[in-house]
Amino acid sequence: MRLRGARTRAIAWLAVLSLIFVSVLTVAPLAASAATINQTSPTTANTTPSGSLSFADQLEPTTDPVSGFSVNYVTGVANSNLVVSSSGAVSTVGAALSVGNYTVSGTDDDGSLDSGAWTYTLTVTDATINQTTPLTGNTSVSASTAFTDQLAPTTTFAGNAVTYATSVTNTNLQVSSSGAVSTVGGPLAAGPYTVSGTDSDSFGDTGTWSYTLTVTSPVVAPPPPPGALKQSSPTSGVTTTANSANYTNTLAVTGATGVVSFATNKPSPALSVSAQGAITTSGAVAAGSYSLSGTDFDPDADVGTWTFTLTVNPSITVTFVANGGAGSMSTQTESVPTALTPNVFTRTKHVFAHWNTAANGSGTSYANGSSYPFATSTILYAQWTASTQLVVKHTVTFDANGGKGSMSPQKNDVLASLDPNKFTRAKFTFNGWNTVANGSGKGYANKGAYLFAKAVTLYAQWTAKKVATHVVTFKANGGKGSMTPEPNTGNAPLSANKFTRPGFSFAGWNTTVDGAGTRYVNRATYRFSKSVTLYAQWHVVVVPIIPAVRAVVTLRPFAVKSAALSATLEAQITALANEIRTNHDKKIALVGFSSDLTTANVLNEATWGAALLLSRQRAQAVETYLELKLASLDVTGYSVSVSQSGKAISNAENTNAASRAKANKVVANLT
Repeated sequence: MRLRGARTRAIAWLAVLSLIFVSVLTVAPLAASAATINQTSPTTANTTPSGSLSFADQLEPTTDPVSGFSVNYVTGVANSNLVVSSSGAVSTVGAALSVGNYTVSGTDDDGSLDSGAWTYTLTVTDATINQTTPLTGNTSVSASTAFTDQLAPTTTFAGNAVTYATSVTNTNLQVSSSGAVSTVGGPLAAGPYTVSGTDSDSFGDTGTWSYTLTVTSPVVAPPPPPGALKQSSPTSGVTTTANSANYTNTLAVTGATGVVSFATNKPSPALSVSAQGAITTSGAVAAGSYSLSGTDFDPDADVGTWTFTLTVNPSITVTFVANGGAGSMSTQTESVPTALTPNVFTRTKHVFAHWNTAANGSGTSYANGSSYPFATSTILYAQWTASTQLVVKHTVTFDANGGKGSMSPQKNDVLASLDPNKFTRAKFTFNGWNTVANGSGKGYANKGAYLFAKAVTLYAQWTAKKVATHVVTFKANGGKGSMTPEPNTGNAPLSANKFTRPGFSFAGWNTTVDGAGTRYVNRATYRFSKSVTLYAQWHVVVVPIIPAVRAVVTLRPFAVKSAALSATLEAQITALANEIRTNHDKKIALVGFSSDLTTANVLNEATWGAALLLSRQRAQAVETYLELKLASLDVTGYSVSVSQSGKAISNAENTNAASRAKANKVVANLT
């Protein structure tokens, strides 16, 4: 027993020595291989005040030599706005950070004797607020009063409002603190308007902005030159062969003064156009396309061209056959999908079942009153079901309900069309039938389908005709004076213009300020189908200024409203040719005048245009005869220009020119 105990103690000592030895062998290498943990990245970062709210980062150490160990971070120098967790996660604390540097530092270890130090600095800098759109805006003089826009900055942070402050102000353009752009004291004169300033948000982000509004003047459209009649409608039409004999239409043009006449240059055997522009066919026309064209003109010698094309589509017919029944039904003609005419055939001891494309019912069936495509013509045969029941017919009684006339009661026992209305009522339009006089029951259209399943009284329904009164309002559009709005209910002439504008002549009316809408001449006929505001249109009156020349020769007189040369005028032109040769004049400016335009009708566009035309024709007549005489005198190397003036010039504008404009004459300016 003692030997065993001694052996046991020996083994125990050996174990202790072994542990001590192993311990020594294990500890020594650990002490020798301890490493320094270095911070690789990041050590710094940058953000803005708004970005600091959601800022996050992660510290990264050198790789630990012993796998499976994690680095633990301990903060030594803390910062109330910047924290680093034990795992190295960097984050901000609290509200948005102000501009500046935020530093935090400390130590780290990995639990295996490796350790180190770290530091991290977050730099917060201002963010610039850039203006994206809009930078500019555009409007017209008339629309400038109600102009608005909205400035838009670059996004700084969701929900963070930008406040705008104005540095460079403008009395006619303003920007609110929220960036709303609006005009002040409009309408504004044409030109650019600029306002600028700074903007900022609650995080300290700042920027600058600028906005320019350009206001443009209305463009006054010139009057259409001779030959400017334009076809407005129609240029084409569509009908069917069945309806072609009754087809009508009417041509219309714009830019005309007075009644327009139409002439056909390229005729068509199927179509014709009257002198008034009425389009008609020669009768029933076969399917196809038919075109014709021609010219149009008005009393002022304005001319234009017109064309018209009529497309005739084939009419599809459905023929109804009683197929053993009695009665009659008209052929139905259409060109689009339409409900079939309700059956009116009857057959003793039979009930109508449906239609079929074959008499024996082996074809395509169609229910009574169902839709048919009308793509091809066909014959539909009534299909019957034998019945021993006594057929009972029911009666529809028609009541005029305030109207006049008479209609016989209608009897039937199957679905059928109601008889067409024959009642009339002054100042009212028929509007269908109803089972109750006041229209609160079931309604039926004129010639609508009725089952005739029971007797009923149908009351005519009436709608009072409304005679609408529409008003035309006149605006001076830069002129002076006043005009009373004109109310009317049908085609009527517009009130004569009473507005005036110094230095301008009246050029008609337009539905828009800038003359881009529908144009009406003075006292033009208006349909009064709707109310409208018409704006006066103006042309600058160009006053012929007689240049400083060597000589001014006045040729007169012309007969009233005539450009023909009299013997006296021809003698004056012959003398003028001799003077030109003697003085070697090289430039001859001929200005025609007409005193036919009086103050009373100076605003009448048609009369004003006629006077201008006459004055130019006089100058051209002189030009033709003068060149003939100069050629006979062997005079060459000269030039002739021709202009006109329809309106007499006041003494206040040009005394000499006014004296020459008082009679019908032509003035020659020689240089």
